[in-house]
Amino acid sequence: MPTLQEKRLAYLEDTIQHYNSNNRAVKPDRKCVYIPVFNEHGEKISDGCAIGRKCSLNIAEKLSKTNCSIDMTESFNLLTEEMKELGVGFLVSIQKLHDSPDCWNAEGISEIGKEKVMKIKNRFI
Repeated sequence: MPTLQEKRLAYLEDTIQHYNSNNRAVKPDRKCVYIPVFNEHGEKISDGCAIGRKCSLNIAEKLSKTNCSIDMTESFNLLTEEMKELGVGFLVSIQKLHDSPDCWNAEGISEIGKEKVMKIKNRFI
């Protein structure tokens, strides 16, 4: 059975491998979009944010309606027990990494993003 640190590392690495500057799910006001995002042609351009894409569509929709950060009790309580186990501080760090445009480029994680990843690893893993 994986340790908490191993689960966190897997979540972080999956986030890094998945996103780039073109498929992040953020509104122009830099707010996270938990649900999948589609372009004007109906093509999916994002599975949702780093938290939302790991949730069922039902939970992601509820999170979107709260319009709150994952550190808000109302939002955190909607998560599965498996996600809650990762800890609110860790999930907030993942959410901030995802939401920061300077952390991503067309290829994936930017140099600034790599620095933030190291801070997440040092703090939580």
